[in-house]
Amino acid sequence: MRMTGNDIVEKVTALYAPPYRYLQDAHIDFPHANRRFFVEKTEYFAHQLDHVTDVEAQICLNQLCYATFAEAALTKKPEGFSSSLDEYFQKSDVMVIVESRKRFTRKIDPRVPFIGGLAVERFRKQGSLYLASVDFSLDNGAASGNLLVALKE
Repeated sequence: MRMTGNDIVEKVTALYAPPYRYLQDAHIDFPHANRRFFVEKTEYFAHQLDHVTDVEAQICLNQLCYATFAEAALTKKPEGFSSSLDEYFQKSDVMVIVESRKRFTRKIDPRVPFIGGLAVERFRKQGSLYLASVDFSLDNGAASGNLLVALKE
């Protein structure tokens, strides 16, 4: 059975506790992905915040990266990327965001769904790892930046 983007989203978000399942659906065509997020409430803060913080933004990016690279493993794109999809969803260390640079230019309202997207700009093998430079934007540029992602082979 061929997995769809939404099947991948379901598997990715199942890795997270229910309050932190922000990724709602996904359209993935490696090296690009975009999708809808919804940060219903913040569990770690005593009061409901009226803006998405760096914490929620990072969780959104983690989930979208997991889904994007799961699609890459599934489709064997880019050529030579050979991560096992089963292993991918069973181990938390298959993908690690090594560096995250974000800039917020305006508030993102967590009470309404918003769109985020990413583009894998560089993907190269280094030893037993793949390193990916990923540009992203959340809520039409309200937050944007770059991630350095390491993936196990």
